[in-house]
Parts: sequence; C-alpha cells; structure tokens
Amino acid sequence: YGEYGQFSPDGKQIACTWYSDKDKRYSLRFIGVDGSEPRVLYQNEEVVYPAPYGWSPDGRYLLAEFSTKGGVNQIVLVSARDGAARVLKTLDWRYAGVLNFSPDGRGIAYDFPQAENTSARDISLLATDGSREIHLVDDQANDRGPVWTPDGKRVLFLSDRGGNVGLWAVEVSDGKPQGSPELMKPDVGEISPI
Repeated sequence: YGEYGQFSPDGKQIACTWYSDKDKRYSLRFIGVDGSEPRVLYQNEEVVYPAPYGWSPDGRYLLAEFSTKGGVNQIVLVSARDGAARVLKTLDWRYAGVLNFSPDGRGIAYDFPQAENTSARDISLLATDGSREIHLVDDQANDRGPVWTPDGKRVLFLSDRGGNVGLWAVEVSDGKPQGSPELMKPDVGEISPI
C-alpha cells in the first residue's frame, strides 16, 4: 500500500512511500496517475521509512525525510531520474514536521522541535544545495507547518504566539526573513497544511 502521495509538477506522476508485504519494507515509488508504469525510485536497507514531502518546481527532485536504522532522520533530495539520494541535513531522533520547497526551488522551509524536551517547534530555511541554513522563525511559541506563497515572498505558518493558534506570515527575501511575523488570521484552530 502507499502513503504520503505527492503529485509531480506536471500532474502526470505520483510519488509515495510504498510498503511491500512480500519484502516487509518501505520504498519510494512512482506511478502514473492513470496507474501505469509503477517503479521503485529508492530503496535501501538502512532507511526504514522514506517519506516524500514534495517535488522540486522543475520536477527533477523529490524532497523526502528518511528515518534510518541508526535512529536518526535526514532531509534528503532524491533524483527523479535515477533515484540517487543526497542528504542535505542529518537530524537526531526527532523529525521535521513539514518540509516545503520554495517556488524558485532554492530553499526548503521546515519545522523542527526547539529542544529535546518540548513539542514546540521553530521554522528554518535550508538551501537546497546544502550550503546554508537560517532560522526563519525563532520564538518560544510553537511555530509549525510552513507553506510558501506562490510568489515566494512569504512563508505562512501556524503559531500559538497570540495565545490561540493563528495563521502568521513572515516575509522572505534572498533567503532571509524580513521583519517580524505578521498575524494573518487569528484563531484558526488545530489545522494542518496540505
């Protein structure tokens, strides 16, 4: 069975985590939206769970988080052409909650727990070439679920910084936050971005 289905930018394929009863393991797979041409993109005994989060805007890479036998999680780019995986960041036992490509494909916004003993998250921006990482939203509040606006000028996120969970936005320019986050809609409740 498949989990975490992600449509390709051209809408012709779906990437997903696939579990095989026969092998008793998970892999990353592609399948045509018409059910044609299923194929294994990535499978490795050291990766116990590969979860796709989205495609690069040009459709060349799949953004994924790998959970390894060693108990660590990794933010990874997987080539849609040949399945070659490039680790951008190795995390610890904690995992990123949401990962999203910027519209220009040069950055990845993701949320991650602030510390080992808390569920509160902050939002970081990681360059897709792995060259740099910055804190985009760094606050004592629980900031999670980053999603880019289509023009790439802002990242929307959920935060309880106002007491209740609201929808907030931070402007981004040249891979850096510009100013303080702004409340877009208060009291949205416990929702999750798709």
